[in-house]
Amino acid sequence: MQAWLLNSFLGRYIREYQAKGGVTTRKRIYIILLMALMVAISTIFFIKTLPIRIIVWVAGLIGCIVVGFFIPKAKP
Repeated sequence: MQAWLLNSFLGRYIREYQAKGGVTTRKRIYIILLMALMVAISTIFFIKTLPIRIIVWVAGLIGCIVVGFFIPKAKP
């Protein structure tokens, strides 16, 4: 599995994460913005029922908090 991931399009990101010990601030901001955009698009255009919308918003918020505060920052 690890060899497959390292040879996929994700390989350079995984190697960079391993080499630097975390995610750079620039990529962290990019990840959070992209996640928020996808949650917003999904809940506005594709999900019609309110309880499911709330669940998706909460999951997106938890994901943003995890990326923002718990994923290690890259060492220079």
